[in-house]
Amino acid sequence: MNNTRNEVKEAAPTSGDVETGVPKKNNITSNTRDESFCLACFGGVSIVLLALGVIAASITYYVYCIISLVRDSNASIQETCADSNLWVYILVVLIMNLVLAKGNSNKKEEEMNAICNLFVSIIVLSSMCTWGSVEFWRPCVQDKLSNLLIFTMVKTTLIIHYTVIGICFIIICYILRECKKKSTISINKM
Repeated sequence: MNNTRNEVKEAAPTSGDVETGVPKKNNITSNTRDESFCLACFGGVSIVLLALGVIAASITYYVYCIISLVRDSNASIQETCADSNLWVYILVVLIMNLVLAKGNSNKKEEEMNAICNLFVSIIVLSSMCTWGSVEFWRPCVQDKLSNLLIFTMVKTTLIIHYTVIGICFIIICYILRECKKKSTISINKM
């Protein structure tokens, strides 16, 4: 009988892949680079999904506005509420949105022209929002046309316009605040 003892040698602890025997890199910059890449990919995918969502919502909005214009004619709305211009309002909004989008899409503009176009767009949008609010809150419209699709589309349009005006106002306030900070810093350096 063999009394030899099988001695097991303790393996030195390794930091690496046990199966391949490749030592593991303890490189912090590699992890940081991977995290930055993942964050950039996530941000890019989020922006693309947001843009696709806005495009899909815009198409849906236009389709429903056109359906509401076809379903309820201006004459039928005038029969119910003689002083209502909901039909005309929706038609003008659809046309103005396209005109404003085309006017703001020129990439070759100077920065000053872009700022002027933004202010003109905000003024036009505010004017359209005011007209829509006057038309929407008429008692006859609220009482007799509230079951029509065109009523819903005017309400949706007003919500969108008020939201866009609010966002533009917040952005303008932020830009003005940052410009004021920069001018204060440059004055202090002199």
